[in-house]
Amino acid sequence: MWFGNAEAPSKFCVESTVKADDEWLHSFYYFNDEIPTDADFEKAIGDYLTFEFSMVMQNREYLFEGGDGDTES
Repeated sequence: MWFGNAEAPSKFCVESTVKADDEWLHSFYYFNDEIPTDADFEKAIGDYLTFEFSMVMQNREYLFEGGDGDTES
């Protein structure tokens, strides 16, 4: 796929030029549109909850305040 040497279905590839200053846009250049398995979904939720708990225990709960779903004031 690099340098236009082969074609791939658009479902799999995004044709774009990657520049050094937009490297942080990883999710734009990589995506998986397949529905995750129940196990994958549960692992992702568990990983997030573990991360959130770790941040709260390190007095960084402010990272989770002010979001769209935040009902605390």
